Amino acid sequence: MHEGSGTDTTITGTDFDGLSRVFIQSGNGTTIPLTVKTSTSVTVTVPGNLAASEYESVVQTALGLSTQSPLGTRTDLFNVGPQITSLDPDRGPIAGGTPVTLHGTCFSTGGNGIQVTFGGKVAGLGFDQCVSHTECVVYSPPGPITGGTDILIYGGGFPPDKGLPTNLPLAFGNARTAARRSGNSVGETTVCRVTTPAVVTAGPVQVVGTAYGVNSATSNASVFTFDPYPQITKFVLPYPYPGLNPQSGLFLNGNAPSSGAAITITSSDQATVRADPQVVTIAPGRQWSDITLVTNPTPVAKHIIFVASYQGQSISAERDIAASPPVGIAVASQSLPFGVSQAVTVTLNTAAPVGGVTVQVTADDPAAVGMVNPTLVSIPAGSYSASFTLIGGYTTKDLGKWVDLTARYGVQVAKTAVFVSSPQKPPKPCKKKICPKGYFQTPDGCGCQKGLPQ
Repeated sequence: MHEGSGTDTTITGTDFDGLSRVFIQSGNGTTIPLTVKTSTSVTVTVPGNLAASEYESVVQTALGLSTQSPLGTRTDLFNVGPQITSLDPDRGPIAGGTPVTLHGTCFSTGGNGIQVTFGGKVAGLGFDQCVSHTECVVYSPPGPITGGTDILIYGGGFPPDKGLPTNLPLAFGNARTAARRSGNSVGETTVCRVTTPAVVTAGPVQVVGTAYGVNSATSNASVFTFDPYPQITKFVLPYPYPGLNPQSGLFLNGNAPSSGAAITITSSDQATVRADPQVVTIAPGRQWSDITLVTNPTPVAKHIIFVASYQGQSISAERDIAASPPVGIAVASQSLPFGVSQAVTVTLNTAAPVGGVTVQVTADDPAAVGMVNPTLVSIPAGSYSASFTLIGGYTTKDLGKWVDLTARYGVQVAKTAVFVSSPQKPPKPCKKKICPKGYFQTPDGCGCQKGLPQ
């Protein structure tokens, strides 16, 4: 048996005096370096770049090769198993689901034939499992389970067991179990028999790789620690421009517990930008949740720091907010076909004072956008914006034109524009043609083409 790279293996036999080399018959016929040699034994070092498998060792002397018949009893076979030298990461939540990269030697490429356990519990192989003989990716299972022990509680006044299957709820810390109300005889009231609840516990466990009957050696390098709760590994804010950013949200290093992971998000300037909601819950068994930001205009540029907190752990993210003009105007779309409606939003860079404010909006062709000049837009006290609706009303026969919109708030002015288009008449249906011999109808049935249909 062999457990990883650099391990010495001794081969015993006879007539080794004229030995010229020892090699592995499987694979590419790799020659094994000699360490010690006598007439009846040879010690060799098995290479660490082998895949986990069963191998045949062959000794070559002047008399020939030591190959054995596959039909008889084999004494020349040895198994190569994995060796773990490090784990990345080396900890994760008791709920499991943490992707862990195992570094070491003699893994089985593709994961075939190798099993990895965390404290005796089998781990799931990752998508890029065992990409080489020195690296393998697995997902941690849930942490070890303790409990399930029958105990007797002595006391008095327990409800008597009359031979019926009844339960008495008991609590062990935060865990609950159902006691069987019985002693040594029917009607007993001084003894209660209880099975302690099975709970998943935190703490260190050994990670062991097994292949072809060989277990990897345990060491400090193969210890994985289960934490009571997952940790936030990444906090990515939504990008202001959709479609241009990587996936945003909160990411855990493993599965959220059965109650979910409630993460609190705070902002250094809640009035300017905040998370909505400010407590984001990642569902049980999940490792990610998106977040939404609500941003208000600001008269000056600001640097905002967000902090996401969960179970005593915090992680931060930052966002620069540019200054906004005193008044702004924006259309939902810059294209406004005939008969279509869309919103126009007027914005201030400070919250409207008590009593609110009124912004005046005009258009250079109000009829084309279905509004009157001026349109008065009221922004309530404490709000930053208000909207009204445009309706496409351009009826001229040309393709369309741009209409300028102007918002005025005191001496402050903002402009935007929308392209209005006239209604398009549908094309007249063509008269179906009957094609002469040697021709066929075009797909629309309105013409003929020579030859055979495609």
